[in-house]
Amino acid sequence: MRVSRPLIAIVGFGAWAALSTALSIHVPTAVVGSAERAEGLLTLVAYVALALAAVQLVRRFDDLYMLAGLVSLSGILVTGYALVQAGGFDMFAWEMPFGPGRPFATLANPDFLGGFLALVWPLAAAGSFERPPRAGERGWVGASLTCVLAGFVIMRALATARV
Repeated sequence: MRVSRPLIAIVGFGAWAALSTALSIHVPTAVVGSAERAEGLLTLVAYVALALAAVQLVRRFDDLYMLAGLVSLSGILVTGYALVQAGGFDMFAWEMPFGPGRPFATLANPDFLGGFLALVWPLAAAGSFERPPRAGERGWVGASLTCVLAGFVIMRALATARV
């Protein structure tokens, strides 16, 4: 395991979460989380484990660019499904507790979808500006930016129309 500044910050965050759990007024709730949010120490341990894996696996800029590409691809897939839902062509008969026409894609909530797209789009954009895309990557970068931005704009328009 190589030691780096991000690794030290991640381990520090995990230690701080463990200390705050140990000093909590109600330790069982601090470990598991409340019924509504489930954001206890166990969830934070999972976040720390994912962050540690990312820090250890990303060694070069090309690794980071590949990771950004995979996140962008997931953005294309999730946005595509959201656009299908927004158009009323979903193959599954979901109960739409958020109102008709408010897609949630694979994230179970339109707000989560909007947050996901808000995080994916800048990552896709940064990946395209950091270095010129190679010949085979140009189409993916353009498709990712266009698709995720379109999904984000549609989500925003649908959210404002329902307020």
